[in-house]
Amino acid sequence: MGYIYTPFTSRVEYCEVKILTGELHLTDEDTPSENDSNLVLPLINPTSNEGWGRVKKHDFFSEVEYPMPKRLKLRYISMTEGACYEVDSSIDDKLAEELWEKQQKADPEEPFKDVVVGIAPYGVVAIWLQGKTRSVLLQTFQAKEAHFNEMEEAIYDWTLEPTLYKAISREEINDDMRRFCYRYVAFEEWWNDNTLSWVEYDKENLYYDDIDIDSVEDHCTDGTYNYLNDDFEQLNYRKVGKPDRITVRWQEDNNNYLAHFWFSKILITQIFNSVFGEDPDVKVDFLIRLDVKNEMYQLALRRKGEANAQTIPWFCYQLIVFREDEERYRSSNYKLEPGQWSWWL
Repeated sequence: MGYIYTPFTSRVEYCEVKILTGELHLTDEDTPSENDSNLVLPLINPTSNEGWGRVKKHDFFSEVEYPMPKRLKLRYISMTEGACYEVDSSIDDKLAEELWEKQQKADPEEPFKDVVVGIAPYGVVAIWLQGKTRSVLLQTFQAKEAHFNEMEEAIYDWTLEPTLYKAISREEINDDMRRFCYRYVAFEEWWNDNTLSWVEYDKENLYYDDIDIDSVEDHCTDGTYNYLNDDFEQLNYRKVGKPDRITVRWQEDNNNYLAHFWFSKILITQIFNSVFGEDPDVKVDFLIRLDVKNEMYQLALRRKGEANAQTIPWFCYQLIVFREDEERYRSSNYKLEPGQWSWWL
């Protein structure tokens, strides 16, 4: 069976890598047959900083059907630590086919269209299947450190210290790739100043109208992103990285609202590690509460089956809220440039 997709490459933001050779092999054989060909991975633009797991927005669709890639052959230089890595490993093409077809069945209007290879310092390599509204992490690899040859020695600028490139540790990359089992739960509640608590909407309360949560969109530290709504997995637990940023869309008083949250990676990591502990498979609800009138917004984590939740403090994220195209609220620590919220595909 053939699939229509385009190969892309991605890197950790501001961590420069130079691809020496890179191919997706469509057969398990070292030498393809006359009817097969290998897909060459595109070089990474040093000025491109879409981020880990992300590629530049595009409307390009391949018109050629390929089988799912079966092998990754890659050799690259990581400028962060000045090291050369190579990987020659099998790709789980059966799982790729299963995930691809699952997405096609769940959302035929927004199928996967890209196979993205992520290349990071310390030999960390990942592959995602991506569409406009969703991506999944297919597989990760640990590339082996390799010796530079003379030509490769000339590529690396030895006059620069590695510290002049983005300083990132192996532990940071491991933290980014750690995956947790959680789901978003958006409550239709309002903040009561008298009781200092969140209260369910009462239809007899004329001051507050019911709100209708439309969707939650997220970008996660493991390079995945998702557009989630009631029709597609919002209420299901899934195993992904910590949220790097999320957008919540809802309707209230016949108006459309949206809230953008950007998380501090250090602080959200501490909170997730505190709630999940050493067991990333424990199920956790990511709670979202929104009250525009009182300008109260709350995020929290609660283990499944437990009554108490751990609130995510306001200083762990920057927040901006819009009604239609009008800004309604921004947190006191909000420092992003205008237009920074326009990050969704």
